[in-house]
Amino acid sequence: KKKKSRAGRVKSYMYKYVLGAKRRKANKASAAPSADDDDDELPIVFSILGTSISSKSDTPHVLNPPLMDALRPHLPFVVQQDNFWLKYSMQRGDGANLLSLHHCIRHSARTLLAIETTDGDVLGVFCSSPWRHSTQYFGSGEAFVWKLKGNRKKTPGKTLEERVALESDVQVHHWTGDNRNVQRLALPISSSGTKFSDAVLMVGGGGPDTNASVDNAGGPAITLQSHLTTGFCDACPYTFGNKEPLLVDGMFQVANLEVWTLSPVHNLEQAEQLELGRQFIFDHGNFVQQ
Repeated sequence: KKKKSRAGRVKSYMYKYVLGAKRRKANKASAAPSADDDDDELPIVFSILGTSISSKSDTPHVLNPPLMDALRPHLPFVVQQDNFWLKYSMQRGDGANLLSLHHCIRHSARTLLAIETTDGDVLGVFCSSPWRHSTQYFGSGEAFVWKLKGNRKKTPGKTLEERVALESDVQVHHWTGDNRNVQRLALPISSSGTKFSDAVLMVGGGGPDTNASVDNAGGPAITLQSHLTTGFCDACPYTFGNKEPLLVDGMFQVANLEVWTLSPVHNLEQAEQLELGRQFIFDHGNFVQQ
């Protein structure tokens, strides 16, 4: 029996795309000219794990290469050159509830959640602490919330250059340091008496740690209900510094939701081994995951 090749077993592929000179020049507008300016037409190449260029079950993705490239500079330096790995996809059929989502990402140390709404807005959050059930907030100061400034339905772009420009223009709000209310996940766990309808994922919220009862504290920057079809945005000035909701309407309906993690390796088999090995160390060593 012919053995299936590693290339056939590993669902990963290389994305190659060339950023137009206009975008490169816009990014360098505030920088002094250098010899590197001559590389405008060089392709940016990186691996994307957990999906396939021929896959029809999870495409089109919420997170695409230009958007990944736009968010990469905001990631912690230690993972800025890592490859993106699709761990959860609502469109793929991974389950439209928080239990299913958590099952897919429970071993991932860092996650980038990406939401596309039925209105064409795109937003999300990067968290540097593994998601776990908790009645309290947790997380690290490497977290940030983000949104695509444009709208995929209202301004889709007619040319490739216009589409790349749309997907590359993001608004990012980093952790302010005023409170520690970074992330919270309440799962429907029977042992704690929590009902499924009470399950919720929240990012940010509350007043400063020095005065939690302050007026106009806002709410979570992003809230997802247990069934993952409805979400909410609120001003979150003390966690992420956004004085206005990420989306003007506040409430949104989810068209697709993805959760990505990052890995330094270039194939799925090695990425899984590395992630499970790391989790084993934390489970059996004297380590604390924030």
